[in-house]
Amino acid sequence: AEIAKLEAEEAKAEIEAINSLARSINENLELKFIMDKIMNFVESHYEIKFYSLHILNDSKKKMKLLEAKFPENVTSEEKRKITQILIPIETQEGAFAFICKSKKMVFYKKLDIEKSNEEERQALGNLNISSMVGIPLKVKNEIIGILNFFSPTQLSLTKMHLRTIASLGDQVAGVIHNSSLYKDIKSEKDKSESL
Repeated sequence: AEIAKLEAEEAKAEIEAINSLARSINENLELKFIMDKIMNFVESHYEIKFYSLHILNDSKKKMKLLEAKFPENVTSEEKRKITQILIPIETQEGAFAFICKSKKMVFYKKLDIEKSNEEERQALGNLNISSMVGIPLKVKNEIIGILNFFSPTQLSLTKMHLRTIASLGDQVAGVIHNSSLYKDIKSEKDKSESL
C-alpha cells in the first residue's frame, strides 16, 4: 500500500509539473522559446540534454532538421552538414521510418546506430548517442514531424516518464501546426491584398 501511495504521489507531481510547463509554453508561441522551456523541463526531470526536431519536407517523403541542441563536441561544420541531411521515411529501415509508419513513440535504451538507414547514420553517427526517445508529432493523426531526445549516457525511463515526454511532443506539434496555419493565412491575406 505504501508503494502505491508513493507512485500516486509521484504521478501527481509529474502531472502538476507538465501542466505548469504547458501553461508557460502558452505564454509565447515562438518555437525556440518553447524548445528551451521543454529542454529545461526534460533536463531537470530526466537528465536529457539534447534534442533534434525534424519536420516533413514539401514532398512529405523526407524529414528535415528544423531545430536542435547538440553536444558541445559537435563542430559547426558537422552541424551544418547535419542540417542539410534529408532523412527518408518511406524505407524499411531506420527509426524515422518506423516512427512515421507506426505513429508511435519509440525508446531505444541502447541505440544501435547500425540498424539505422544511411541518412540517419550520417545525421546521428557523430553525436555519440547511447539512448534516444523518438516522438511522432501528429496533427489530426497525420505525422508532421519527429521530436528526438537523446543522451550520450544510457537512460532509465519509466512508462510514466515516457508518457510525460510524449505529451511534450503533442505541445510541439500544436505549435508547429498553429505556426503553419498562421503562415498560410498570412500568405493568403498578402495575396488577396495584392490583387
